Amino acid sequence: MKTTGKLIIFIFTLLTLATSAYAQSPREQLKQMVQQLQKTPNDNALREKIIKLARTMKPSPALPDTAVAFEGRAQFAFRSAKSESDFLVAAQEYEKAVAVAPWVPGYYSDLCTIYEKAGKFDDAKRHCGFYLAGLTDPAQLTDVKRRIAGLEFGIEKINSPQAREASLLEKVEGARFVARNTPENLGLKPGTMAWDDILEIKDRTLHITVRIHYITSGSVYGHRQPGEYLVDRISYRDGAFTQTVNNGTTTYRIRPDAQALIRQYNNAEYKFEIPRN
Repeated sequence: MKTTGKLIIFIFTLLTLATSAYAQSPREQLKQMVQQLQKTPNDNALREKIIKLARTMKPSPALPDTAVAFEGRAQFAFRSAKSESDFLVAAQEYEKAVAVAPWVPGYYSDLCTIYEKAGKFDDAKRHCGFYLAGLTDPAQLTDVKRRIAGLEFGIEKINSPQAREASLLEKVEGARFVARNTPENLGLKPGTMAWDDILEIKDRTLHITVRIHYITSGSVYGHRQPGEYLVDRISYRDGAFTQTVNNGTTTYRIRPDAQALIRQYNNAEYKFEIPRN
């Protein structure tokens, strides 16, 4: 019995030592988690675990020199930024710092600010959420929650139908669309007529110009001689430029990618796309 008891004590001691040997310190855990996040950077749950783990460590994990260098580059880019693309350059440098040291709450706060300046509200909100995970002070928590609510309001605004329409009109401001009309694509006899419909958008108005190359019979918008003629100006209303001629209605809608106008006669199923020139 004594021998059996000693054996049990010996085995228990070995198990205890083995468990102790394999136990990880918080810093070792952090290192492994960061390595895993670098392989799967979209694992937001893992990112938040890293931020919360680092928050409990005293002293805080040391910042790698590479993270400090990327932070310095990002701050310089941010201070000199004047356009959306400039702010995005600063964000790219901060993203590099975050990849090296993803436990630093301040990096996420700065990224939230930069993405907001660049008009990327979804990205700003996401980084504000990571910043929130690293906070414990009630006043700071309230401030960041208020900030996130503001970003959510901004996201709602830019996704509204009115905002999407305004954005689409902004993309085509000053754009020029040209439809080539030849006997071949019109189903006419060779040499009958050929002209271009030139459509330009300025100040929410569609300017329609016809450029007649040659014409031997008939007319184009009432014109019977080669030349270039302004034939109409149509204001944008209810999602389209709508033209009424001889009791017929033609609508011009902007294709979602802003690379063509979609022309439709009398609401018929047939639609013709006029490419951006």
